[in-house]
Amino acid sequence: MSLKKNYRSVFIFALLVGISFMTEANAESAVAGGAAQEPKPEKAIKILIVPGHDGISSGASFHGVREADLNMEMSKELFDLFRDDKKFDVMLARNGIFFTNVFQNYFTEKKADILEFIRAHEEAMDNFIQRGLVEVHQSVPHNRAPDDTRLKLFGINKWVNENGIDLVIHVHFNEYRNGTATKTGKYSGFVIYVPEKQYPNATATMPIAQSVYDRLTLFFAQSDMPEESAGVVEDQELIAVGASKSLDTAAAMLIEYGYLYEPQFIDEKIRPLAFKKLAAQTYLGIQKYFNKEYSEPDKSAGFPYQWKRNVSLKMKNDKDVFALQIALTEENLYPPKNKSKNDCPASGYFGNCTLLAVKQFQKKYNIPQTGFVGKLTRKKLNALYGGINDA
Repeated sequence: MSLKKNYRSVFIFALLVGISFMTEANAESAVAGGAAQEPKPEKAIKILIVPGHDGISSGASFHGVREADLNMEMSKELFDLFRDDKKFDVMLARNGIFFTNVFQNYFTEKKADILEFIRAHEEAMDNFIQRGLVEVHQSVPHNRAPDDTRLKLFGINKWVNENGIDLVIHVHFNEYRNGTATKTGKYSGFVIYVPEKQYPNATATMPIAQSVYDRLTLFFAQSDMPEESAGVVEDQELIAVGASKSLDTAAAMLIEYGYLYEPQFIDEKIRPLAFKKLAAQTYLGIQKYFNKEYSEPDKSAGFPYQWKRNVSLKMKNDKDVFALQIALTEENLYPPKNKSKNDCPASGYFGNCTLLAVKQFQKKYNIPQTGFVGKLTRKKLNALYGGINDA
């Protein structure tokens, strides 16, 4: 069973109603590091980003890389994008090892209220089930969360109800399936969890999650674990998306951005590039949903990358290779024909998948088809994605 899924309750996700995207901006929202936010429009979309786990419950780890730290790093990338967009009023629930003062104080001062909140909602859900008003389904088995974790997650839901948040994004990375803390498992790819369709807030959450999924899947593999093969998975048990009727109006989704052991997350050189691209696609998906005037960005927008050295077969854990794979994906050449993104992930490893795609790129732009990224190929890549001509 999943160490990560300790964030998920065995109690049933519940009846939520609608969503209001036109709430007053919260001028006193706390942000990472305590930095003040630029004034927002009167009716900005209020988003809460929750980095999974914390300094007490850090989740899984792989070769010493802790999931809680990855969640925080990824959440900061997301936060920066939304913070700079006046259509959104964004807040981080955690700004480092621990939750922000807003939430830490709330968990402490409102502990009795939160415990009553949990009791009342779980009792009401049991009643719904007994009366046949809610049909029980289980998509992916989850462990019961530890009491301290449950208190925090339900506490966040209670706070969200009280503060008119429109969208909650829980950020996670999946643990190893059939692997160990030092051995990779057999699955890869991202998945987005949303409320199960028989509950009203699924109507509000699903199109947002689908828009994010559509962006992420342009560049990254979706989970190939059979139970997660839908990409956007409905779930009744996740506290994060409102188990036991614990959210009133907020859309909520939990994004597992990939498996912890995937090389693009473990390697310190590649990870910043991977997180920037994942965050950009998440942001663009949400922006597209809410922005009627949305237009697709130029393919090099937010990317740019300059290749200053040659790149060739068998290079691994290399940020030039990762950027190359992203560029080849943008060109619709990667992964090569008859291969999936799980077969050929953007991982920073230059194998046969990348070799074949480079040859197709060279063919497309009338460059000798060697599969070697030398001067001519770098020059074209830099012209397209780096904004310079590489002499």
